[in-house]
Amino acid sequence: MIIENERPVLSSSTWTATANARPDTPPLREDLQSDVTVVGGGYTGLSTALHLAEKGVSVTLLEAEHPGWGASGRNGGQVIPGLKEDPDTIEEMFGPEMGRRMVRLSGAAPDLVFSLIDTYGIDCGAVREGWIQSAHNAEAVRTCQERAEQWQRRGADIEALNKQQVDDLLGSEAYHGGLIDRRGGGVHPLNYTLGLARAAIAQGARVFGHSRVISLDRRSDGFLVRTALGSVHTGKVVLATNAYTPDLTGRLRRSMVPACSVQVATAPLSENVRRSILPYGHVASDTRKLLVYYRLDEHGRFLIGGAEPMAMAASRPKWRACARGPASCTHNSASRTGNTGGEASSP
Repeated sequence: MIIENERPVLSSSTWTATANARPDTPPLREDLQSDVTVVGGGYTGLSTALHLAEKGVSVTLLEAEHPGWGASGRNGGQVIPGLKEDPDTIEEMFGPEMGRRMVRLSGAAPDLVFSLIDTYGIDCGAVREGWIQSAHNAEAVRTCQERAEQWQRRGADIEALNKQQVDDLLGSEAYHGGLIDRRGGGVHPLNYTLGLARAAIAQGARVFGHSRVISLDRRSDGFLVRTALGSVHTGKVVLATNAYTPDLTGRLRRSMVPACSVQVATAPLSENVRRSILPYGHVASDTRKLLVYYRLDEHGRFLIGGAEPMAMAASRPKWRACARGPASCTHNSASRTGNTGGEASSP
């Protein structure tokens, strides 16, 4: 978490400080034709552009800043399968056909992430030792047991853990039990995003940075997408802007609800301390409604995050203690989680 003049700098973080070189994504300065235009250069937009380009579709991607500038490049970096609700609940809510599709898609999401990393040689500190969900009370232990059983019935490599197992895997005695889902893992989120951008460009996608869309007009044969310096005449448009959705379509913008989160990082830990915290390379988050998530990065930094706006978090003692370094943060990090939580964050 980087604070300058009492204000958070959203685009500066541990991830930007340790990022690979960006691919060349100049501003759009001409008028183009394209089968599909993607607006937004995060995970959704870049994956869309990559998969379309793989199939030979002419695709142009327009990003207001640079690929990975937004939440895709500054989140917690945990690759966790599934949705918030458990599989049985999803199928009950959405019906057997749609519900099962949602469960299959979300359960297999880490497979897609790590297969793209392997296919395109993306250098992003990827690790896939599994995700641990730690139970903060006895009721949560039962929830983890039920969750594991539901996924096991669907063939997932997941199992419930008792307290001693969780203690050993986390390096903390704070929890009552939990589960391990071996489908999960972790990445350097910005480097993963930059890797997707490189892959999309290599497959023929045209990717432009600093090309904010200022108008989107429907035409008889498609759409005209304009930026300050250029335009794209396109058959289809994919809006992949998430929380940064501009006022191009009020309906989509009104559907977005911001969820703020913050993460802090220590300096790389000494080897003896590093061996005592998540010693086997798992990523973890707990079962509280406002959860806390934590892991080590590839260089041994301890990362801990939770749901809170950065400006508020910078003034709170718990985050200031973590920001002071390993002596203040790592001793109590896993044993004092639970006040806040979240999955997307700005380290």
